[in-house]
Amino acid sequence: MVTMSRAVEGMEESPLLPEPRNNRRRLGQDLQPVGDYAGIQPYYRVCEDVQAVHHQDKCGPEAFQSGDWWWSQGRIRFLNGKAFIGLSAAQLLIPYLWGGLVLVGGGMMLLHYASKVELPDELKSLLGLGVVLGWIALSMFLIIKTLPWVMSAAAFLLKPFEKGLSRITDRSLKAGESYFSRETGQV
Repeated sequence: MVTMSRAVEGMEESPLLPEPRNNRRRLGQDLQPVGDYAGIQPYYRVCEDVQAVHHQDKCGPEAFQSGDWWWSQGRIRFLNGKAFIGLSAAQLLIPYLWGGLVLVGGGMMLLHYASKVELPDELKSLLGLGVVLGWIALSMFLIIKTLPWVMSAAAFLLKPFEKGLSRITDRSLKAGESYFSRETGQV
């Protein structure tokens, strides 16, 4: 016991770890605002969530039985990546087509008109290079400014097909759905 008390007294006098010679602070190693640091108690958050679920269960228990919930007592549903491949490609098709049309089509048109100018070949090459570089900068500006208009026009044109597209989207989401069974632990 005497040795133990001396060891404890020695620890109180000297620090456990010496201060580092170098500053070890790195990007992303900041204290995160959870727990005692932020005055947040995770236990109380869980209790609040449980109370909200119990309240919803008392007010409208049929809401938990609908297919809209992604979790239940027996399983947790989630989407795998297959469901979003076609949907993402379809959503990106219009902006990429517009960007390609403006960048390539406009550049080809300007090069065509620049080639009609009567200049020596060396100056014509420099003119072509200047036209291409200038058009790339201008087309990026034009694409950024006009893309919202193009997307809203595409949405307006797709409005009559909304129900059919909704069915296709729902079917692809259903095909990409998986679930984790809480009872068996299987996916």
